[in-house]
Amino acid sequence: MLIPGLNIEALPGIFLLVFNHECDSRVQVCQVVEATASSNLSVYWWFDSTILGTIVQLDTRQPLISSQYFNLVSSFLKKVTKTAVVKDLNLSCIVDIAFVFHAYDFQNTWVNCSGMSSVFFTRYELDIHGCLHEVEYSMHAPFSGNQVDGYSSHIWHSVMYLKEKMTSIMGKQTQLQLCQNSASIFFTLESWVYICQQLDAAAPLVHFTKCHSKPLTFSDLSIETFSTTAKLVMIRIATPAAMERAREVFGLTFGVGCRNGAPLKGHARRVLLQGDSVNVINTHSAENSIVQRRFKEFISAKSIDFVYEPLKRLLSVQAKYSHVMAESAVVATILKLCTFRVPNPTATRKRPINVGTNFLFQVNLVVVVKCDGTHTTVRIINDVQDISLLTFNARELLRQYTGL
Repeated sequence: MLIPGLNIEALPGIFLLVFNHECDSRVQVCQVVEATASSNLSVYWWFDSTILGTIVQLDTRQPLISSQYFNLVSSFLKKVTKTAVVKDLNLSCIVDIAFVFHAYDFQNTWVNCSGMSSVFFTRYELDIHGCLHEVEYSMHAPFSGNQVDGYSSHIWHSVMYLKEKMTSIMGKQTQLQLCQNSASIFFTLESWVYICQQLDAAAPLVHFTKCHSKPLTFSDLSIETFSTTAKLVMIRIATPAAMERAREVFGLTFGVGCRNGAPLKGHARRVLLQGDSVNVINTHSAENSIVQRRFKEFISAKSIDFVYEPLKRLLSVQAKYSHVMAESAVVATILKLCTFRVPNPTATRKRPINVGTNFLFQVNLVVVVKCDGTHTTVRIINDVQDISLLTFNARELLRQYTGL
């Protein structure tokens, strides 16, 4: 059975977002059991805490343990609980697909999903007697009960792959950079259609053509350069409304990244500190107020462009951004840190400067040879003499040297 509007098959096990007319037409999560008629499905409801509290007399759920689910505690993900009663659902109530994972997944696998409006987590289920039972991680199937990947699985992994590429683009660590980056990835047509549907109201499609030359290798290893015309489709995220909607689809960190390097395996997490450089696409900037949608692939304004070539299933992701300090108000707004102050480096673990970093000290170019977080040892280039500096002072010299 095809779901109208989504044009996908309603397979058993798939999660959906639907209007629940029994709960003031609120959008709720359900899971397909089977198709019962030409326009009806039988489903399990997955209720949030507000609705669940009205039907459960004794709530035996234990709160999330901060030490066990520290990442999930700080996230903005919504919790749902499965009910055992099967209900009928008309296809006209379906809004979109949903993704429901066990809490364990958001602590250990999908750790950067905060803000994604179609993503939920679960820990308990309600039996036919109205009692709550904890769900074992191995017993929860996030997509379907069979071993074959379906539509939801394809979409989820495509979105996660795109998020990973965006993280790489926005997390470029070079201190002196052009503040623009891009990547090309293989992207299935069904995943592209899903992204277009999600962003259509805020960022309409732009169709255009582009001529380019490309060398082609034949089966006898001969090579020839052809000039071809490619038909492309572009989504430009360059307005506050488009960026807000994109963050509902891809999460809060879409369009923002830090220039910090990853710690070594086994070391503590490197948290964002005052003075750290953050790459951000600020669509509220003045230059974006005059951006018009044109058949033009490259513009100077801060934006994210998704340029798709359907024939080759090739997606080009292009980002143009600026950099700000971690304590900037725009970072707190994007990451919803309004009640959290970015810690000062002196008030937390002192971070070392990477060995091999260069900066000027007393007109001489020096290189860092050792740093323990408190003191930094540097050596003048082409010299053997070592100089010891306070890491705080060395970091200030490095900032002056890079101009950041």
